[in-house]
Amino acid sequence: MVIFIISYFFFIDQKQRISARYTKIALELEQKYPGHILSEGAREWLFMNAGGWMGSVYILHASVTEYVLFFGTAVDTQGHSGIV
Repeated sequence: MVIFIISYFFFIDQKQRISARYTKIALELEQKYPGHILSEGAREWLFMNAGGWMGSVYILHASVTEYVLFFGTAVDTQGHSGIV
């Protein structure tokens, strides 16, 4: 369901600015999964340089076993996320 929400509001609704699409996705996930998505006041973009990539992340949910975040980078990046 999370993938459906993200793809619907991000890829189908391309007339809106990207920041508006991110906000819409976050609010939709907050409504669908109450208590699991960080509130709007607790969310912020974090800039990172780790493991050969540089970018920024906007964390919506994080636990020991899973995470949901927006990731963006202005430079090429490659690799994987998680355990092999």
